[in-house]
Parts: sequence; structure tokens; C-alpha cells
Amino acid sequence: MLTSLGYGLMLAGFLGVVCVSLGYPILVKLLGRLRGDSSSGGDLAQTEVGKVSLIVAMRNAESLLPAKLTSIAALQDPGGGIEVILASDGSTDRTVPIAVGACKQQPDWRVIQLQAHEGKHRALDAATVRATGGIMVFSDVDALLERDSLIQLLKPFQSASVGGVCGQRLLGEPEAFHSDSQGRYVQIDSELKSLEGKIGSITSNDGKLYAIRSELYETIPGGVTDDLYASMSVVRQGWKFVFAPRARAWIRVPSRNEQHEFRRRRRIVCRSLRGIWLQRSVLNPFKTGLYAFGLGINKVGRRLLPFFLAAIIMGTWFLAVDSPPARWAALLQLLATGLILGEPRLRSHLDHPSMPRKLGQFLRLSNYAAVGLIGTALGVLDFALARKVVRWDPIKSD
Repeated sequence: MLTSLGYGLMLAGFLGVVCVSLGYPILVKLLGRLRGDSSSGGDLAQTEVGKVSLIVAMRNAESLLPAKLTSIAALQDPGGGIEVILASDGSTDRTVPIAVGACKQQPDWRVIQLQAHEGKHRALDAATVRATGGIMVFSDVDALLERDSLIQLLKPFQSASVGGVCGQRLLGEPEAFHSDSQGRYVQIDSELKSLEGKIGSITSNDGKLYAIRSELYETIPGGVTDDLYASMSVVRQGWKFVFAPRARAWIRVPSRNEQHEFRRRRRIVCRSLRGIWLQRSVLNPFKTGLYAFGLGINKVGRRLLPFFLAAIIMGTWFLAVDSPPARWAALLQLLATGLILGEPRLRSHLDHPSMPRKLGQFLRLSNYAAVGLIGTALGVLDFALARKVVRWDPIKSD
């Protein structure tokens, strides 16, 4: 009985891990080769885009806002002018005075101030109802935009089927917490977006920089990730949501330390799953085609990765009752888990010149992944228990 259960758990867990980690990217790559590159591009100079509304939601961002404003002021005009709307979600520091001071120098800039801390979605909605541009661009306050980022971001809109576009985030903090691990995660995510863009819509979005046609914008409910929800809204309405890798936004590493990564991952997973549930019609392949399949694997299946791994571990322990090789495998699992979770305490020893450099790199990457997986598992449980995270204070510094 235990042996059958052990094999069953291991098989289910292994299939889940392979499907999410390898199967989907390989399938998307093969489909891209069969279909050819269907991504949108072209010369923006030949297309009239009209005024663009750039919206930045912020809270207690006095340390980040000056650099953001300088970045915005240096942007190249796509052709019809740039309207800038800075929306403060109940900031209690000098965010609003700094924004107001900048807007006095810019006729097309204005500030919206929510007196209470109501959540990012409220700030976004307050800004969008005042936006007058034909395309709305959203960017987080910690993202510094390259001068041509709007031009690159708007190029795909020359296709009549494109309703939204996601830009490329880049990390500009090489010495920060797990910068190599976080950079690798961003790279893998970007590579997958590029592959998905060759066959249709991308299944993820990035709040650091994205744009949608104004008529497609839908009110963001509380307790969801605004970027993913907005992209799903575009696809649900029958439009494509694509990737523009040359529209670049530079940020610091998203996670500042282990505790921050844990809390951040837990919050994002819970909120993203709630958004998918509210937009669950996009999971219907008869409505959205391959997008439904990709979203189910990339955004739902990937959230179940901790449970697939747990099934493999549990299966090994069930098999260990009657199998000496399985006992050795179970002990190796315990040893590996201890080393990975204990990596922060071992860091000074791992960095010693006598230790293999690749061992330290492997354990750092594994620790970052493990912390994220634990946060992911709790985020799934939060969603299952109908817990809702609407408001939080962003952590952008150490």
C-alpha cells in the first residue's frame, strides 16, 4: 500500500515539475518555429499614435521619486505628446510635495492625491479616469525608463490586433541580495515572454512598464495584481497582449532580503490567483485558444510547484519504508534541504577561497528558490482560504 502510494506521489510530482519547468517552454518554442514570428513591429514614425498618458502610482516614495521624474522628463516623445499623471496612495512623507513641485515646471503633468491609504488599485483607477491619451502607459515609481522606452513600447500597437504591450525589466544592482539569482529569474521570464509572443499573447505582465489601449482599460478590483489583471482583461476582450523587449525599465532587485522575498512572493501569488479566478473565462481554450493553456500552466501550474516537489519528497519517504535505496535518497533530501535553508548562516564559509565557487553559487540560487517556493505555497493557501491582500507598504530599500 505505502509502496504504491509512494510511486503514485513521485510520478504525479515529477510530471508536474517537468510540465511546468520544461514541457511548457519547449512546447512554446516548437510552436513558435512552426508558426514563424508573428510578433508585431514596424516603424512608429509612419503611424499616428496621438497623446500618451503615462501613469505612475506611488506611496511614500520620496527617496525614489526624484530619479523617476528625471527619467520621465528625458523620455522621447512618441509623436503626440506625453501626459503624466502621478497618483499618490495616501503618502505620508514628502512624495506629494516633490511631485507637485515637478508638475509646476511641466504643463502636461499633474498630481492626484488620495488622502487615505486605499491600495494601488485605487490610485490607478483615480488616474485612469482623468487620462486623456489614446494609449495608457503604466510604470512603477522605482522603474527608471530608457529615453526611447515609450517609442519601443508603442511600436507593436501598429498591429490592429494588439491591445496591450509589456516592456522589459532589467536589474541594475549587481551587488544586492541574490542579484544573480533574481537576475536569472528575470532572464528566464523574459525568454518565455519572447517565445510566447511568437505564437500569440504573453501569459504574464510587468508593472514596471506596460501599455494598453485606453478603451480596453477595466477597473482594477482590490486584492489582485494590477499588471496581470490588466493583461488578462485585454485578452478576454479579444485582443493580443505582446512583449516589447527593447522597451526597457531599470530597477533595483525586487527582493531586499529573505524575509522580504518570502512576504513578497506570498502576497503576489495570492493576489495573482485571485485575479485569475475573477478573470477565469480566459482559461477557456474555446475563447482564448493557446493562451488559456499557457496561462493555466505558467500562472496556475507554476504556483503549484511547491506541492509537486512536496509530493516527490513524500513519495520518497513512503518508499523508504521497504526500500534501502529510497532511505538513502530520503537522507540526501534532508541533507540538501538543510544546506539550502541554512545557506545564509553558511555564507561566510562558502565565500572562503578554499571552498568551490560554484558550490556557493548553487546554494545561493537554491536558497533564493526555496524561500520563494515556501512563500508561493503559503500564497496558494491564502487564496484557498479566501484571504485578500489589498494594501501594503512597498519596500524598495534595504
